[in-house]
Amino acid sequence: ELAEGRVKRHYKGFVDGFLRVGREEGIHALQKGLFAGMIYQFFMNGARLGCYPTLKRALGEDGTPSPLNTAKQFTAALVLSRDIAL
Repeated sequence: ELAEGRVKRHYKGFVDGFLRVGREEGIHALQKGLFAGMIYQFFMNGARLGCYPTLKRALGEDGTPSPLNTAKQFTAALVLSRDIAL
């Protein structure tokens, strides 16, 4: 439906949506879900930051600057970002 243009849009854009929700539903409506989002980010980023050094060690990255170690760091970051995002 969206590709065919049959879906009704409620807002003209981000700013319009932000202003209308604030005006019609109040400032508290703009904060709905903020606490849940903060908790989610706390645990997801905590898991990512906690697992990154362990995964780097498991891949054999020894801390010396080299193209191979850079590739291992990139691989560790890629694996963590893909697994946690699912």
